[in-house]
Formats: sequence, C-alpha cells, structure tokens
Amino acid sequence: MCDLAATQTFYPAVLDWKFHRGTLGEGFMVAWANARPVAGVGTRPASFATTMV
Repeated sequence: MCDLAATQTFYPAVLDWKFHRGTLGEGFMVAWANARPVAGVGTRPASFATTMV
C-alpha cells in the first residue's frame, strides 16, 4: 500500500472493515470484520528494496 489513509477510507466503505493499529509499527494497521482480523496493511519502508522482473 502506498496510501494508508486512502486504504482506511476505501475498505470500510466497501467491505465494512474497521482498522486498528497493529504491533508492527506506526505505518501498519490491521483490518477487522465480524470481530476477526482479516487483513494487515501498511506502508513500505524506504529501506525495503524491490526488484522488477
């Protein structure tokens, strides 16, 4: 995810998810539905290297 704020707006509107802070840091959230965790979303640290193949 590159836009955590947009994610927290989109998924609750579409899937009725509720977001709560996760334990993996400030840029990470856990989405909940029906009192169960359903997804983890977060920003990618700049130090995380990506390779396009």
